[in-house]
Amino acid sequence: MGKERFAGSLVNPEFSLDDAKSYKCELVERHAKTLRDRLTSNLSKGELSSWPIKREEARQWEMLREQGECAILRAEAFERGISMDEMVAKVKGNAALFGNLEAGIAGVSGRHRDAIRALPDFDAVADYDFSAGWPEV
Repeated sequence: MGKERFAGSLVNPEFSLDDAKSYKCELVERHAKTLRDRLTSNLSKGELSSWPIKREEARQWEMLREQGECAILRAEAFERGISMDEMVAKVKGNAALFGNLEAGIAGVSGRHRDAIRALPDFDAVADYDFSAGWPEV
């Protein structure tokens, strides 16, 4: 019965239990991607690509202070009219916020995919609800 439920939804009578699990895991991954996209939807690719550089420069500043190059952060702090310590605090705050949300998304996604892979039959895969536990984005 469970195989028919899955095969009917995918129009594939040769659908194996592993195929059903892979399909359900793909649905989980799509949901995780939707949350990640929502998290970054108002940010440009250029800004996103600068984050690792800014984070590394923030680390340099904390370790080396004036001896660290930190060209991007220095320029941004200058344009904003704030100190480097304020700029570094902003970068670290953003990194912590986005890092925690990404960790939550990745963790919940992984937990659901692990649970799906452990399911014993088609009915359990078809009935598995992966809507719980996601962070608010």
